[in-house]
Amino acid sequence: MSCLSSLRSAFTKSNLPYLRHFRNTYSDPLPPYWMIVGCLSYGTLKENFYQGAPAHIKRKLATRLHIFNPNPNLAVRGDAKILSNWLETIRQARNMTAHHDRFWNETSTRIAPKLPKHRSGSHAKDWWGNDWDIFRRSSGPAVFLTMENYLTSRIDGPAWTEKFISLMDRYPQIPKSDMGFPDGWRMSPLWRVDGSVH
Repeated sequence: MSCLSSLRSAFTKSNLPYLRHFRNTYSDPLPPYWMIVGCLSYGTLKENFYQGAPAHIKRKLATRLHIFNPNPNLAVRGDAKILSNWLETIRQARNMTAHHDRFWNETSTRIAPKLPKHRSGSHAKDWWGNDWDIFRRSSGPAVFLTMENYLTSRIDGPAWTEKFISLMDRYPQIPKSDMGFPDGWRMSPLWRVDGSVH
């Protein structure tokens, strides 16, 4: 009920032209989902559509985004804890940039996403968490940007990766180490664009 109340409030307050048109044309209490998402804050979207979801849906979403825990049982293999942390980290970074806070060399833990644990042994070669090893000692936005890249590459392929690397190439004077990027970061499996990303 609080979810619907929150959605109605965002809908009635919105001045987006397509939502004004919907209010003036139709008598439905809410527009279709694809319309209302445009007027929601990231926090409201996260709260209503992720935090309120059942655990099995969160795990399924984590699995679809290749965010795994070591459990061999496929039904519970999606790591919803890491995904929840990443979504909150995105919210924090969004708020920082929306309020014009410095981001490029920020060292706050607010934008430091939780990383999957390192694994050793017979299955270590295939463990997605070991790809993050190069970033485990990084501070600054590099780990956040790598997490962002990891997620967007699963949603939209290499487009974001290519744009980000192109941007970094355009401004070689930006000290990558101040951003937390370790030497060799572009050759890590998390940033390669050759189709070898896990």
